Amino acid sequence: LSANKPMLESIKKYSESGRPIYAECGGFMYLTEGIYDFENVFHPMAGVFPFNTMMKKGRSSLGYREAVLKERSILGKKGAVVRGHEFHYSEIENSSQQSAVSCQHNDLMYSVKDGSGLFLADEGYRIKNTLGSYIHVHFGSNLTIADSIIDFIKECHGKDHYCGTR
Repeated sequence: LSANKPMLESIKKYSESGRPIYAECGGFMYLTEGIYDFENVFHPMAGVFPFNTMMKKGRSSLGYREAVLKERSILGKKGAVVRGHEFHYSEIENSSQQSAVSCQHNDLMYSVKDGSGLFLADEGYRIKNTLGSYIHVHFGSNLTIADSIIDFIKECHGKDHYCGTR
């Protein structure tokens, strides 16, 4: 993936233009600055999100998730609930990086609970109209998600800024 420079540049340019992108788990990792593999070798990625991910030898997260949208996004209106799961062997690397801190604290889109109702760290990273997360959303958990995606894309067409209501 990291060898396909034209694709990586195209995706970053597309995101920077304000067009909507939604990515989960591996797709989310693809949108970061890069991925450190199991041997700690760095593989550059699209660079949309200003942080790296790192593969872990053990599982980083597993379980059902309930996310409440803190703001309108491609997935729905503020307050909408979506459910899904996490199952991954990677983590965001060193969130003490200044750019990662900025992205993580200012643009996290979901309040998250696990399957037993315990609150977890907020999730759902946003840069312009690009939304990425480790959570795999189950579209059947909220039947308005598909319509929200279509409406959001229509609203964003031709704009170079965030399309939602802040």
